Amino acid sequence: MTTATNQPTVNELAKMIDHSLLHPTMSDAEVQAGCEISRDYNVATACVKPYSIRQALEIFEGTDVMACAVIGFPHGNSTTGIKVVEAESAALAGALEIDMVVNNGKVKSGEWAYVKREIALINEVVVGSGSILKVIFENDYLTTAEIIRLCEICSEVNVAFVKTSTGYGFVKQADGQYNYKGATVEHLKLMRKHTAPHIHIKAAGGVRTLDDLLMVRELGVTRIGATATKVILNEAIRRGFAGSVPNPHLEGVLAAVAYMSTELADKPVKVAVAGIGFIGQVHIESLRRLPGVEVVALCHSSQGSAEAKAKAWHVPRAYADFGAMLAEVKPDCVHIATPNSLHYAMVKAALQAGVHVVCEKPLALTVAEAQELLALAKEKKLVHAVHFNVRYYPLVREMKRLREKGDLGRIHSVLGTYLQDWLFYATDYNWRVEAAQTGDSKVVADIGSHLIDLIEYVSGLEVVEVMADFSTVHPVRKKPKKAVETYSGKLLAESDYDDVAVQVEDQANILLRFGNGARGSVSVSQVAAGRKNDVNVEFSGSKSSVAWDSTRPDELWVGLRDTANRVLLRDPSLVDIETRGIISYPGGHNEGFGDTSKQLYREIYAAVRQGAQPANPSYPTFAHGLRELLLCDKIVESNRKQAWVKV
Repeated sequence: MTTATNQPTVNELAKMIDHSLLHPTMSDAEVQAGCEISRDYNVATACVKPYSIRQALEIFEGTDVMACAVIGFPHGNSTTGIKVVEAESAALAGALEIDMVVNNGKVKSGEWAYVKREIALINEVVVGSGSILKVIFENDYLTTAEIIRLCEICSEVNVAFVKTSTGYGFVKQADGQYNYKGATVEHLKLMRKHTAPHIHIKAAGGVRTLDDLLMVRELGVTRIGATATKVILNEAIRRGFAGSVPNPHLEGVLAAVAYMSTELADKPVKVAVAGIGFIGQVHIESLRRLPGVEVVALCHSSQGSAEAKAKAWHVPRAYADFGAMLAEVKPDCVHIATPNSLHYAMVKAALQAGVHVVCEKPLALTVAEAQELLALAKEKKLVHAVHFNVRYYPLVREMKRLREKGDLGRIHSVLGTYLQDWLFYATDYNWRVEAAQTGDSKVVADIGSHLIDLIEYVSGLEVVEVMADFSTVHPVRKKPKKAVETYSGKLLAESDYDDVAVQVEDQANILLRFGNGARGSVSVSQVAAGRKNDVNVEFSGSKSSVAWDSTRPDELWVGLRDTANRVLLRDPSLVDIETRGIISYPGGHNEGFGDTSKQLYREIYAAVRQGAQPANPSYPTFAHGLRELLLCDKIVESNRKQAWVKV
């Protein structure tokens, strides 16, 4: 058992990890991202396909992270001669470690002379090139006797490591599904017992958590193969393991876990919120669900209304003057949830005051304003985020992970709708219907921005061309002369309204073209009777389809061509390990709209506690806010021209 006296440091754990980048559909861009993770977390190696060695080494330059080439992958079926050439080429390219897959067919045939000769020839080439050899068994295919014999052969040949699995040794399990067990306790003990003491054991397949790593370490394992590197090491940091990952590229990366560290919880983060309408209240409520975060002031349209809101929400200080609030309260971070027309000036003032900023979308009214704010935030080295909270439904994250792992194949079609009915009647009124307050677009800027951000986030694709058609269902709306709370549904007497001409859209239909040639269709409306806040997306790929509906957020439909479709439930035991990071409750305990903001803020406030924007933030930033403004501009232009417009 790991105790305080023998607990490894974070860096020691990192040096036990070979970060695996071997999925058959992994693109060069995905290899690049994986190598950057390997570099940032200062692991032992990144395991890559032989053609990616030089790409990896360019990223690792100046660090002690190594490239490990995997040959004969995944089933060891190449001839010995081909494996020897692979090994020579990999070593020549700069791989200091080489993993090879044994010929499983020859093992199962009992042709031990062939197996030993192959391992010996490859080991000779590898060692002669100044590298080391790790031999992969694929234990799921093997009997106990076969594993023992392989351990004996590797000891006789004197390889550096023996390894449990490729992670692709799928075997039909008792439930009829094809899967693998990978590194089991039984097999690790067997390998340690029957391998020479100086030969190392590498556990691969199923080592996905810090506890998994600590457990196999207790069994004598000195290296693991893992795709969950970030999760494992972030958890070690969160638990307070000594040391850190000493890599300059890691600036801000660990912010995603730092907010939970006890040493950081001593000093509360002071937060101010500007704009206490519906969404501003969501901000306050969600912020109060974070440990060590305090809402200390709010700003609203008048001093009287600000004080009333502050009293209702038990916030100690109230302001109508945003600048005075910044100067007197000196918050660590400010949330801006005011009408759109106020965003630019408030964000700029906060950044100039050295305050971190979370802004509702849109970030500003124009692309030029957003560009200025992004540049200023970078110059000031401040945390900056945009409230694209729909990304933080767990099964939205799961769709993204399915795409990243290649389960969807090449995406060729995207369908999306975002429908509401809160502006269904001409008497429904809000500042958003006024172009001076909201900008050139209403429904696209208000909810279409969420939908298109979600689509690009999940698909990993960029929209490159748009065709839009807008409709204003109520060209004249009735503006109440008395205060009426949005969403209340209250009606006044006819004499209590003024007729106001409306220049912005109530609904929009948009066709999308993506950079990979995929096509998309999006519909957004705030006049769809009965649809309160319904987001629907469907991604169709060459392998499968996925569909998600925000009114049933804990269900993800997976469509398959040749087998039964299935519904995946939001359950931390059933989803990808990265998805688990934004799930707070067990399966069957529903999480919804309010939880999305909480999960988003967890990541943002990790960075706030670090005092700077991470190098590669996990949350949406001003750059994403700028992106959505650019897209919105092009969509508005397309509607005006009634033509395709390039982005």
